[in-house]
Amino acid sequence: MSVPQRAVIFDMDDTLVVTKDVKWEQHKFVAKHSFGVNLTDETLAKHWGKPFGPMLECIYEHSAPQEVLISEYRKFHADFPKLEQPGAVQAVSNLLSQGVLVGVITSMLSQVAHPDLVRLGFPVDDFLILQGAEATQFHKPDYRVFTPVREELEKRGISPQEVTYVGDALMDLEASKGAGFNFLGVSTGLFAPADFPSGTPVFPTLLEALDSLVLAAVS
Repeated sequence: MSVPQRAVIFDMDDTLVVTKDVKWEQHKFVAKHSFGVNLTDETLAKHWGKPFGPMLECIYEHSAPQEVLISEYRKFHADFPKLEQPGAVQAVSNLLSQGVLVGVITSMLSQVAHPDLVRLGFPVDDFLILQGAEATQFHKPDYRVFTPVREELEKRGISPQEVTYVGDALMDLEASKGAGFNFLGVSTGLFAPADFPSGTPVFPTLLEALDSLVLAAVS
């Protein structure tokens, strides 16, 4: 990317934090313990990355109303804590210290995402935006999921070409391309580098991905 980047927006799960390895175990536990459902990796992979409530409906086989599914899941949330991707907190802090705007857009509900990020030490209060699934009717891979953050960036005179979205999934790539953002991939989730289209910049770690950025501090 030839244009210096003034904002970096992150996917959360399996990009900033280790999610799949711990939360799949939680989902299997809740499915069996609360709803008598034998949840498989294949089913989880099929629905992983969907907006949180609809995803629970699918993987828990519509065993209860969505609000009940969410409530049961959250009962055991602290027993299966997400972990920081190595170096992610420091990397985000470094971007902020250089005057680069930072945001997070996640398919999780913000009421679930926010405390996890705070617990892990992310400087959430300094983020441009922390957007959860409830903030818009559009969800990745629909590029319109980025409408709220694009509006915030436009207020600051930042064009899409000056923004990079960092994610671990093909839906992240598709949505960011539709929004006109640059994209950096990380192979810390379900997808290997070979799963992305040829020429897509995909890195084995978040730190390596961010090292590739040419940054321009926001005045």
